[in-house]
Amino acid sequence: MQPRDLFGVSVRFIGLISGLYGVYDLFFVGLQLVGLELHDDFPPGLVIITAGFFLVLGTVLIRSAERLVQVAYGPAQPPTSIFS
Repeated sequence: MQPRDLFGVSVRFIGLISGLYGVYDLFFVGLQLVGLELHDDFPPGLVIITAGFFLVLGTVLIRSAERLVQVAYGPAQPPTSIFS
């Protein structure tokens, strides 16, 4: 695996973690809205906005990982043949 590939996997992994954090926030907002007392200092509206931000960020990172790799490493080089 080349550094270019590792960078692409890392960008996608960060996108996945961001998206999962957004889902996690939405889950606990749902629990608050149902009536469970979670001792959270933040209002549900702010947490929903934050969760939306992380969901959008995760989606953008996962969907545009290849473009980010091209910006960081340039266009992909065609594989060279050992027989030429």
